Amino acid sequence: YQPDELGGVLNNNGIVAQVKQPVQTLADGDHAFLKLNNFTKPKPFLAIASARPVEQDTVVAVGFPGAITFSSDAARQNASFKRGVVSSFQTFQGAAYTEVDAGMEPGMSGGPVLNANEEIIGVVSWGRTDARTVNFATDTATLRSFLASHGVSLNAPPAPQPSGSEAPLPVPAEPAPLNGQGGSMLIWVIVA
Repeated sequence: YQPDELGGVLNNNGIVAQVKQPVQTLADGDHAFLKLNNFTKPKPFLAIASARPVEQDTVVAVGFPGAITFSSDAARQNASFKRGVVSSFQTFQGAAYTEVDAGMEPGMSGGPVLNANEEIIGVVSWGRTDARTVNFATDTATLRSFLASHGVSLNAPPAPQPSGSEAPLPVPAEPAPLNGQGGSMLIWVIVA
């Protein structure tokens, strides 16, 4: 669970993530870079789309809606997959966003929004509470630029980085299967 105020370290069910600075505010693109240290082997990852989707492309927003979290066993909650289409491209406070009509809900912020090729086109950012189908994902180009500014290669899996002067974080246990079919699935998130 994410605390109300982001500090230098987040704790989510035993997996500790360091929030690397700088983060982007809503006016800058709404991203943060979370670093997980000391995994014993490489983890699967989702590719970032090379280009922004087009209007009417099908997308799927992945996350953990608060309404389900408070209506189920939080420790056993499975991710929700909300299907929709790209409705338009907008700017808010000068930053580019992708409007989607998928039922993104509070609590899903930071979850990936995937295209038909299962590539990330952005992350769940914000929506209108008075219009359930007016929701926004971060912009693909802004996400790519943000990740590149943090040294993330967008063409290959990230290589393990030495922690330098940072204190090593504990090695997390392998996450439990989220899909009930064995094997583990780790959804990384970028939130501000």
